[in-house]
This record gives sequence, C-alpha cells and structure tokens, in this order.
Amino acid sequence: MLFNLKVLFYVEFLLMAGLLAYRWALLPRFRGLIGGRTVALAALTPAVAFLGGNIYLFYAYLFCAVAFTSRSRIELLGTYLLMLPMMPSLQLDVEAGGVFLLTVTSFLFLNAGAVVGMVLTRGRVRRTDPVLDLAAFALFAMFVYINARGVSSTTVARVVAQQALTILPPYLLASRAVRDADDARRALAMLTAAATMGCAVALFGLLRHWPLYENMYAALGLELPSSSSYVAVRGGRMRMGGPLNDYTAFGLFLAFLLAMLPGVRGLFRHAGFPAVAGLLLLGLFATQSRGAWVALMIGWPVSLWLRGKGAAAGAGLAAAGLGFAALPLLAPGSRLAETLGTSGASADTGTYRQRLLSRGLDMVAEHPLAGQPPTSLVARLQDLVQGQQIVDFVNTHLWVAMAAGVPAFAIWAAIWLSTVGRLGARRRRGEGWVRRSGILSAPAAGIAVVTVALAFTSLIDRNLVWPMLLLGMATPALTARRARTVRAPAPEAAREPAPAGGLVA
Repeated sequence: MLFNLKVLFYVEFLLMAGLLAYRWALLPRFRGLIGGRTVALAALTPAVAFLGGNIYLFYAYLFCAVAFTSRSRIELLGTYLLMLPMMPSLQLDVEAGGVFLLTVTSFLFLNAGAVVGMVLTRGRVRRTDPVLDLAAFALFAMFVYINARGVSSTTVARVVAQQALTILPPYLLASRAVRDADDARRALAMLTAAATMGCAVALFGLLRHWPLYENMYAALGLELPSSSSYVAVRGGRMRMGGPLNDYTAFGLFLAFLLAMLPGVRGLFRHAGFPAVAGLLLLGLFATQSRGAWVALMIGWPVSLWLRGKGAAAGAGLAAAGLGFAALPLLAPGSRLAETLGTSGASADTGTYRQRLLSRGLDMVAEHPLAGQPPTSLVARLQDLVQGQQIVDFVNTHLWVAMAAGVPAFAIWAAIWLSTVGRLGARRRRGEGWVRRSGILSAPAAGIAVVTVALAFTSLIDRNLVWPMLLLGMATPALTARRARTVRAPAPEAAREPAPAGGLVA
C-alpha cells in the first residue's frame, strides 16, 4: 500500500502539472473549460485504481463517471474524451464456473457508460450523415464477420456484444453530440487536455526510467502485459506509453491529435499553442514509435491542404521525402540510427514487417474473396511467431485483407479515403461552416494519420476507437448546408464564442 501511495503521489502531481500547464496556455476566456469537474475526474481516476485495489470497482467507477455525471451530450462527449486516454486498457478475461464468457477492458466500460449517458442526457443534432452511419455499421458488421466465423452460437453472441461496444459508441456519441464548430472545438480541447497530462507522465518516465502506470496492473491484481516498457528499449531509452501504458497506441494517439491541433489554435494565447504542440511532440518522442512519426509526416501536410495551404503541404511532403532518403546516411550502430530503425536490434522489426507483408499477400491470394478466420491465419503463419510467442499482425490493413477478403478490404479503405476526400471537397468549395472553420475539417487530418499509422500496427488497445470517433466528428462538416452568400472569414479571436462554463461547469 505504501508503494501504491508513492506511485499515486507522482501520478497526481504530474497529471495536475500537465493540466495546469494546459490551462495556462489557454486564452483567459477559455480557461473555464478546465474547471473543478475536470480536475476532480483527472485526480479521482488514478486514485480509485491505486487505492481501490479491485478491478471490478474500477470498472464500475469508469462506467458511472461517464454515464451519470453529464447534463448534455456535448458535456458527455467531453467527459468521455477526457477519460479515454487516462488509463491502460486493463484487460480481463471474465469467467463463470470455469467457463470463459468474454474479454473486457477499461475503455469497454467507458463505451458502455457513453451509451447509457446518451440515453440520459439532452441534445440532438439537426442532421446526421447517412453515408457515415452506413460506414460505421458496415465496419461493425465486418469485424463481427472476421471474429465470429467457425465458432459456437454463444461465442457469436459474445463477439457481437464486444464489437458493438468497441466500434459503435464512440461514433454514435461524437456524431450525435457535435453540432457545430464550437462543439467540435470544445471536444478537441478536452482531448488535448488529456494528452498534455499523458505527456507529462510519459516524459517523467523517460527521464526517470520509471513507467508509472505499469504499477496500476499490480494494484488492481492484473498480470502485466508482455509489451511492458521495462523490456521495450530502443536506442538505449525505454519506450514510454504514458497513461495508456502501450507506447505504440500512445504514439498513434499523439500523432493524430497533433495533426488536428491547428483546428483549436484560436483557444490558445500567443505562446500557448507552440508550448502545447511542443509538449505533445516531446511525448511522441518518448514513445519512439516510428510508425506514428511517419503517420504525422503525412497527416500534417493533409492538415495544411485542408486549410487551403497547398504550397506548404507540398513543402511538408517534400521535406518528409528528403528525410526518408537521408536515413541510409546515418552512421551504422549509432543511437540515432537504432532509434530510427536503420541499424541494430530495432532494424529487425523492419525485417519482420517485410516478411509479414510477403506472407500476408500469399494468404490473401489463396482466399481473396472471403479471407480466412484469424485462428487459421495464426496456425498457417507459425513461421512468423516472434519474441512474445505470437504472430504480431503489425499491419491492420493487411490483416483486414487476410481475414475478410479483398472486397471487404476495399470497403475498409474506401471508408477512410472517401471521408477525407469528401471533407477536402467541401472545404475547397467553401460550403457552410467548413469554409469558415478549420476545426470542422480537422477530422480528415486525424483520419489520414490513423490510416497511415495502422499500416505499422495492429488493432491493439483502443486503436479502432480513435478512427470511429473521428468518423463521428466529421458529421457536422459533411451535413453543413451550403452557404447562401460567401463572406470574408472573421478573425479567429473575434468569431470565437466564449463558453458559458464550458464543458465543465
């Protein structure tokens, strides 16, 4: 207990330091976004975990904190976004009488709380986008198909329940809560607040070689996952996952958030925006996730393009290309070369990805229409079993093609690419709110980053939750009516409405 108290002291201090730094960075009229309710949730969440000592109690707390503490849908979304990046997945296999029932995680209970909260809170959007609704349910059906093939009827029911709670709540909540540019900006502001707290924890862990949130597993009586930061070292440094505890998942989160960050620039004081962006970049550095960096190099130019800065976007892509071309020039065996994966032990991951791509394409060619069940894929790819004694499908797009077939993969790819394209088209035509507010097209940059990053990682942790959330946040931009008259956009500071108590009254 004394050790848990010590860890909790460090965690609370770092979370509050990150939150206060974020509040300082905001313009005075927006500091009401970070009120007593936000501080209470940020402080109480780790305290319940480290001092409660019971995973079921913690699950119940997460459910209740989301379901019963909000008065409106946008406030519910803010609560959900604040808490989603604040803890590890905390996976637990639930059994009854020795019979396996289902696998649950912390964010599964957050999602369940969001469903109940949507029923209890007020607020409706004027319009929803039927194409996005169809896309969300198509993704749900696709993953049910992938995971429910060749299993018993009771297992099918379990798969349907798990996939429904994983895929649908973030989309439904975001698409039904965000009505306009102000709602989108407030929601993203809360997500950024959570990220600044997480980066404070990650940077402390990097400097002290102490991943604090790994101790949460022991405090709750759970087994530490095999991706522990204690054994994940690259370039002589431990890889930090912050509150998520998984460095790859944390890197993906920070990468797409950085690409969307220009959409909330109007919230920050003159020095506040670069300070927050710098903190997030340092947090991304602490993860040492190469896939996240590559994804950000693609997503940031997309963000510039969506804001009408085509020349800057082209320059960004050119700079990224030059950077990749210069990688072979790094001195072999140097710390930087190992960090970037051009030499040393970290280069083995590149070799593994190449082998996975080659063998995966073979699997796709054998069953191009219907794919193969994941169990069959694992059995047939035993030559790819690596250090953790698993076949690590570190390419989600390839995995979808292998498990669901080429037609399903085409649907998967079309959903993400068409959403980015539709948002970009509306931005260029100057339709409705999209012309006047970059935040409404910001989800396109986030989706672009996630799409690229998923080529370097699997659907571990909450990696599928983020694109579903971004898909929902794209709704107001795609349903905004065409503006009757085209007016010059007002200065950001002049058109930014002050929040009446914000999300956290």
